[in-house]
Amino acid sequence: MSNITINWTNLCTGVDHATGANAGFWPDNVHILRVDLSNPKISFFTTPTESLNPNGVMTTDLLNEYFNATSIQAQAMFGINANYFDMDARNNAYGLVISEGNTVFPYSNDYPYALVITEQNEASIISLEPGTPYWTAVAGPTMLVQDGANVAPPPQHPDVAARTAIGISVDPAQYLFLITIDGLECSSQTGSYYGATYKDVANWLIAAGAQNAFGLDGGGSTTMAIINTISSEATGKAQALLTNQPHDMESSNAVAERSVAVSFVVVVGS
Repeated sequence: MSNITINWTNLCTGVDHATGANAGFWPDNVHILRVDLSNPKISFFTTPTESLNPNGVMTTDLLNEYFNATSIQAQAMFGINANYFDMDARNNAYGLVISEGNTVFPYSNDYPYALVITEQNEASIISLEPGTPYWTAVAGPTMLVQDGANVAPPPQHPDVAARTAIGISVDPAQYLFLITIDGLECSSQTGSYYGATYKDVANWLIAAGAQNAFGLDGGGSTTMAIINTISSEATGKAQALLTNQPHDMESSNAVAERSVAVSFVVVVGS
């Protein structure tokens, strides 16, 4: 494993943040959130059925919608993109998605690994079996960390790319880890790839404290966002901000968020 140092900064109740550069590819292209699952103010949801859109929904737009809803009292929300999805019909995600006890998308054999969370914030990363009830769930096809060991697959095209993944620690304390690593494909603008391999992502998660982890959708979908402040006195509404630098067009330097099928959201109650 590479020599990785994690320095945490507290952002709000129950949530810490760390940044870094993966293998020197780019300054601060790594962003990690550590969420304390024992904190009673922490809860979760994923994009619910009623918010699905054939054109997809940006993670920032989802945060804006729910943070500013009168039915939700929160001091902050954090979101990342989640499951892989159909680019031509972005209201169709692959693998299990559950939001507040409601199944948004069913189990799929091709996306067998899932973060599952009970209503009491008991979290596991498991190889799923169909029909098991949970409060929150997102899924992916690639296991990265198992029992503290790097089990990521060898490099495959693109060897280095933007990545999103999710992990948990089990002992002695239970934390949830959300990671994004920004990246670009080779282009006339950039001249070379940058980003991370799956093994890189696993190493970062292990250094952060994860004992089990798997990959979510990456590439141009890789997004991390936060909302926690009132940004407009005129409207009285908070505005979600990007934490990372997503590239919807994966060969362009332009920072542009992609509309995705499903996002995973951490809620910090007020």
